[in-house]
This record gives sequence, structure tokens and C-alpha cells, in this order.
Amino acid sequence: MALRKRRRSVRRWLVRGLLVTLALAALCGGAWVVVLAKTGKIFVADVNVTGASRLSDEEILDAAGLTERVGIFTIDPATITKDLLGHPWIRSARVRRVLPTRVDVTIRERVAVALLEAGDSFLVDDEGTAFIKATPRALEALGPVARLTLPRRDSAELDREPEKRLVREGLLLARDVARLFPHWTGKFKVLLHPVLGPRLLHPQADSARSLVETRIGRGRWGEKLTRLKLLLEQAAAERRRLELVILDNERHPDRVTARFAAGG
Repeated sequence: MALRKRRRSVRRWLVRGLLVTLALAALCGGAWVVVLAKTGKIFVADVNVTGASRLSDEEILDAAGLTERVGIFTIDPATITKDLLGHPWIRSARVRRVLPTRVDVTIRERVAVALLEAGDSFLVDDEGTAFIKATPRALEALGPVARLTLPRRDSAELDREPEKRLVREGLLLARDVARLFPHWTGKFKVLLHPVLGPRLLHPQADSARSLVETRIGRGRWGEKLTRLKLLLEQAAAERRRLELVILDNERHPDRVTARFAAGG
């Protein structure tokens, strides 16, 4: 009997000690507010969000499911992380419980580096992931980025690896084009094809409204683009308008074939 009394006494002192410790932590920390329900449940009082620039804290808390009062020991960081990764703009996330009442959320947002037209328009990140449909508001804020095209695809098809490889190929080509033709920013498109390889739709050398189609194919893009630049400059000097340039001759990779507009 005496042993039971001693055990109960120890439990009471442990509980009191825990309450005193939490109260002191709350007073010392300033920002910590410990909410203790009748059941003894300690609730999350502070969520610290870092890494966000495009998304607001409210959007992140909503995606994490932390907008309602929840117990600090009830939350599952792995589940919250999974929920965060379900948001199209969140590329990676890390969630950490910090006792007594804080949750730290660190995210890395996606950055749209290209616009993909595949029936609908999608924003694309540097991994080739078409992560969200482009709204008029998003297009207005996007600015001059690489523009890629594919035959019609839905979101599920674009999430497959073969399509992602095509998109990544287009991004690499667009980067090379932008390096050699910086004045074409926002004015050219990369047309993607799984068999024939990419094509370009781009301005004349003088950036006139009429566009030129260049079949550039795969590989040796630096050499091909250099030849294209010389051809465009020559056509401009002769005041001729190009319609088609073929640079993807596999048997004769150094050959350049051009078709000019009628009367040009």
C-alpha cells in the first residue's frame, strides 16, 4: 500500500514538474504559448515557414493542413511533408517538430523556366516537369521564357519519363539558342518530336515578323546554330526571306539546305 502511495506521489510530482517546465519555457521564450486542454493535450502554437517567395504562409499552412488547432504530438511530419509535396508549386519540403509547441516547415518552390504548349499550356521547371496549367495571370507574370510545343498531351501523359526527356531536350536546345541569339528571347519556339528531333520556329536575322522553320535535329547544336546564324546574316544582306532551313541531314551533317520565300 505504501509503495502504491509513493508511486502516485512520484507521478503527481512528474506531472507538476512538466507543467512548471512548460510554463517557464513559455515565459522565457516569449513567442511560445502553451495551450493545455483538460485532457492534457499540448497544441501547436507557432509554425515557422522558410523558403517561400511565391507562396504565402497561409497557402503553405493550408497545404500542410495546419490551419486548425492540432496537438504537437498528434502531427505526423512525414504526412505533412507528403501533403505539401502535393502542391504544384512546392518542389521539396521538410517538416520538423520543435518542442514544446513549434513546427518548422522548410520548402523549396518550383521556378517556371518555360511554357509548354501541348493542347493546353503548362508551366515547366528545369527538370522538365510540366507542373501546372498556365492561367492568364501566370502567363502575364511569366515574362520572356523558353517556349516549347508538343502534340496534345494531358497532365498524366506529360508526367511520363519519355515526355519529360523530350521537354528536357527542348530546354537544353532553347538554352543554346538563347546564348547565340539573345535578341530572340521570347520570340522563338522549340517544336518537339520524339522521332525526328526538335525544330525551331524563329525570326529572320532582322527580327522581321515573318518566321523561319529550321529543322535542327539532335546533337551538334552549337555547330548547327553557328551555320544558321551565318545563313541568316547572308540572307539579310541579300534582302531575301528564308522560309525553311534543313540542318538535320544525317548522311551529310555539315550540309545546309535552305528554301527562300517566292520573290525573295
